[in-house]
Amino acid sequence: MAYRRDEMMDGEYMRSQREMEDISFQCARLVNESLTTATETSRELHSQQESLDRTNHMLNKMDEDLKQSKKAMRVISSPFGGIVNYFTRDSKKEKGPQKVNRTSTTSGGHYSTSQASTSSRQYQSTGNTVVDDNLDEVERGLAEMKRVGLEIGNQLDHSIVTIDELDRKVRDRDDKLTDLNKKIGRKIR
Repeated sequence: MAYRRDEMMDGEYMRSQREMEDISFQCARLVNESLTTATETSRELHSQQESLDRTNHMLNKMDEDLKQSKKAMRVISSPFGGIVNYFTRDSKKEKGPQKVNRTSTTSGGHYSTSQASTSSRQYQSTGNTVVDDNLDEVERGLAEMKRVGLEIGNQLDHSIVTIDELDRKVRDRDDKLTDLNKKIGRKIR
């Protein structure tokens, strides 16, 4: 009878060990899949930020073109327009190159990738090296996912600043184009 009970206990122990291994493999797989998705998201955000930066550059070019159009309108509208253009200083030469001051949210304390360091905390061994190895992989994966998540937060904050700046510039250019179209319409009539 005691032999039969020991045999049942050993069988139950082995079954629970296999279940623990299966669960640890599933956890490690899910963490790796999540990390892959987070990394792809980060890459996509980086690509979108590059597009926003190109748009910003094109808006700056549009502003220069609008300034040239305004000068041409002065010449067309008045015999003294050329003289006014001569004495009007170019704002770019006056102000120098304008750079947008982008404050990083890492200095503001919202997100910091240095906070994503792996913990050196030791956990109690399960006695099963497969499960222990899987738990180590899960821990590393979660630490990396935290780092990528913080990076995504920083990228989103940077994009918000860029989008707000682009919105302001687009509204400004729209107002300038409307004024220029009105002036051209009056000169044509």
